[in-house]
This record gives sequence, structure tokens and C-alpha cells, in this order.
Amino acid sequence: MIFDYEKCIKYKETYIGDIKFNYIWRNCFAPSNKIGNCTNLYRRLNPSSYEDFYKKYVEYAEANKDLKIKDRGLTYDELVLLSKNYKDKCKNTGCEVYDDEVYFYVALAHIIIETFDGQEKERMFKEYLIKNGFSCDCLDGVFDGKYGIDIIAKDAKNNKFFIQIKPLSFFASSRMDVVQDQKKLCEKYKDLYLNHNIQTLYAVYVINPDNSIEWFKNNGTKYSFKLNDLFEVDEHLNFCKVKKFWKTKDKGKLI
Repeated sequence: MIFDYEKCIKYKETYIGDIKFNYIWRNCFAPSNKIGNCTNLYRRLNPSSYEDFYKKYVEYAEANKDLKIKDRGLTYDELVLLSKNYKDKCKNTGCEVYDDEVYFYVALAHIIIETFDGQEKERMFKEYLIKNGFSCDCLDGVFDGKYGIDIIAKDAKNNKFFIQIKPLSFFASSRMDVVQDQKKLCEKYKDLYLNHNIQTLYAVYVINPDNSIEWFKNNGTKYSFKLNDLFEVDEHLNFCKVKKFWKTKDKGKLI
């Protein structure tokens, strides 16, 4: 099988409502020791497109088999094996069984497309911050994975800000797996704040039907939100529920 963007999107969207199917991916095959630290690999490989990322991802893994999977990703043969194991795991846990290529292309949707899209939004927001007088650094993938941080930004007074970038769908969805991720976001915020005394800010974007990208504004001008702008949390910073902030906030393009 070759990389096929249309099939990746088609199968991911077709089976997004299959809770067991997605749960098994997230818990059994998504960890970095199974598919590689995709954020770090993207930064190392600097791909120009989805296809370029896929090509470089498998070639890098093939050329670096002596490294652990989390450091090199998967070869083509290992991707095929992962998709087979994904299907077998689903079958053995009572999931509906799909064609072989479904598991292969859904895996690529997560590994290649989601990583590429997320990193492109990070690049856009970094450019916006730099234009507005901030300096920016990327975190290594380990720290990003632990706390969910995408960007370290510093203002002219050297004040440090940690920023996480999320699509609107993350907040608007009521799927159980997404709700669990919302809860985990709050837990990571709390962990980082209590242990390092650093607050995380959030930038939220939406992809319009014409594929243009807009970012939600806070108080009319800022493109960043605090935790309690987005969630209702208790006095201990524990997650309660999402605020429907997008119904009252303006959107705009980064300038």
C-alpha cells in the first residue's frame, strides 16, 4: 500500500464514531514507543507535504533500525505489521472488523496527517508571536508529550509563557474519548502549574469550509486563553466541563 491522503481522511472520518476502534488505537498503538515521537520526527525531517513526511518517516526508520522506535518511527514493513496487529486487537476485543487497508490508512492519518497539521499550526502561531515582539522556542518532544506544550514564548521583559495549540473540535466534541482528553489537559495544566509554577495559555483555531484558518480572539484582541476561559474547573483545578466560548468569541486571521 502507498500513501493516499484521500483514503486516510475517508477512513478516519467514516469510523470516527466507532468508540472501541478509536480507544484501541489511542491506548495500544498511539504511544511513542509504538509509532515514534512524531513531533520530534517532524522537526528532524522538516517535511514539505504529507507525502514528503510519509516518505521521510519510513526512510528514516529504515536507515536507523538500531534506534528505538520512539526515536526513529516505523519502516514500511513495520507499519504494515502495526496495522495487522491493530486489526487483530480490534477483532479479539469484539469490534466490528473492517478491510485491511482501513487500519493502515487510519494509522497514517494519525501518524502523518495529524502530526503535519498540528506542526503547521504551531509554525503559524510562532510566526505571529515573533512578528509581535516575542521570542519563541520549541520544546523537545518529551516535555511536549508530558505537559502538552507546543511553544515557549518570551516577551521583551523576558517573561515566559507556555502555549498549547488546539483545534476547535477538541472543545466542541462530546465524544467520550475527547472528553477524557479534555480532562487530561486540565490535569497536565495543574501538574505543570503546581510543580513548576508556570501557567499554560491556549490558542484555538478553526478550519473553515473553504480550508482557510481562523483563530479565536479573547477580549477582542488576544489570540490566547487561560484555562478558566475554556473550562469550568473546581477550586483544585479539576475539570468540570467545557465552556462554549466559541459562541461568544470573534475569530480572525493572524497578522
